[in-house]
Amino acid sequence: MEAMKILTNGKVIKSYKNEKGITLYKVETLNEEDSLTEHAQAQEADVNYIMDKYKKTGHLPVLRAEGGTYSDITQVPDLASALETVTKAQEAFDALPAHIREKFGNSPVLMTNFLSDPKNLPEAVKLGLAEEIAPEKPIQVEIKEKPEKSEKHKKDRKSVV
Repeated sequence: MEAMKILTNGKVIKSYKNEKGITLYKVETLNEEDSLTEHAQAQEADVNYIMDKYKKTGHLPVLRAEGGTYSDITQVPDLASALETVTKAQEAFDALPAHIREKFGNSPVLMTNFLSDPKNLPEAVKLGLAEEIAPEKPIQVEIKEKPEKSEKHKKDRKSVV
């Protein structure tokens, strides 16, 4: 005999006894929403269909050659923020004098690549795109010898021990 209990979260708990008389429970989810599965793609995903097509043509369907990509995208902003950043970068680039924009082929991407290379800092300073970094003054360190302890101090330590 099977008993069924429907919970408010859409789960169904069914209980039944196995051949040894032990009560077992099975939890199912009721989904009454429309399916998101694209049934039109079913044939292309069917291995029998793929193999039949291979036997006829000698070719397998084109598969992604590069495989998956795994990235840490936790620092990536949402699309609206990313587009705003790109728009601001384009506006800042467009505000530069024409001869500077022309030097980078009117491409903010090429200019960004140029500015990202530390070897280009002197030229970037000449173009007015960066400020020269003043070298830090070195810290002068002076080493002094440790002063010898007085005889009185040495005697006091001996008497304590």
